[in-house]
Amino acid sequence: METKRTYPIAMAIMFILLLASCTKTQTRTNKFMKQGRWQLTALSIGTNDITLLPSWDIGESNDSKAFSPAVWNHYDGSKSNFSWRFNYNGGTFTFQANEQPTGDNPPKANIQCNNLAGTYQVITEKKNLFEFESTETVGYPGVSVYIRMEPQ
Repeated sequence: METKRTYPIAMAIMFILLLASCTKTQTRTNKFMKQGRWQLTALSIGTNDITLLPSWDIGESNDSKAFSPAVWNHYDGSKSNFSWRFNYNGGTFTFQANEQPTGDNPPKANIQCNNLAGTYQVITEKKNLFEFESTETVGYPGVSVYIRMEPQ
């Protein structure tokens, strides 16, 4: 008699847990990479620390499996569009430049964004701090690139 009562309760709990697990990636993407301006607070390429740092204007993320829009803001005032996404199953963050540098004097934001585009390992993932590291960037293949960023 006791088994007949606990079976529906156990099934209801399993159903709720199943529903909660299906939305975890989307919730994490929206929760951690919130829309707005993010300032790079550290950028290292190999042994070189970059001191004049860009910021990113992160667009809304509605689909955790699709790339989301963003703007790269170079310290000189130039801008470049790029796209980003997280892959939580693999623990990676990827961004790709949407515009290739052209002409004799392309915007510095465009050059910097293209060179640093790639797939990064997520080192730290907190509400107000991200740290990424990669050796798989477009402009510096095989060289360790480190990025730390915080919301403004």
